[in-house]
Amino acid sequence: MEIVRFQQEVGLKAITDGEYRREYFHIDFLDQLGGVETTLPQVVKRADGGEELQPR
Repeated sequence: MEIVRFQQEVGLKAITDGEYRREYFHIDFLDQLGGVETTLPQVVKRADGGEELQPR
């Protein structure tokens, strides 16, 4: 809680415990296991011009 209090005191609008540094927590974990191969989903454009992650 001390780090959260510090982040609030310095005026951060959002707080974090550092997990934002990861792309996907479960992918980071799985990459450490032997015999497991992972890939990150691709970003695809929708017809309206927006973007979303392609389903696996």
